[in-house]
Amino acid sequence: MTGPDHYRAAEEMLATAKEADAGADRDDIKLFLRFAEIHATLALAAATGVGAIAGDRQNWDGMPTPDARAWLDVAGSAASEEAGQ
Repeated sequence: MTGPDHYRAAEEMLATAKEADAGADRDDIKLFLRFAEIHATLALAAATGVGAIAGDRQNWDGMPTPDARAWLDVAGSAASEEAGQ
C-alpha cells in the first residue's frame, strides 16, 4: 500500500466506526478505530519519508539515494516514482 492508500483506509475505518449502529459491539468499534490509527500512522510515515526527498531530487535532501528509492518504492504513488527516476 502507498501512503495515500493508507490515508484512504484510515478514513474508511473511521467512517465505518462512526456509522456503526448504536447497538454495535463496542469491541468491533474499537477495532475499527485501532485499524484507522495504524493506517494513519503508516500514511504519516510515508508522507514523511517521501516528503523528505521531494524538495530536491538532485541530492534527495541529504537522504542516500538507495533509501530515497526504497521510500518511493514502498510508500510513493506511481507519480512520485516517476518523478524520482
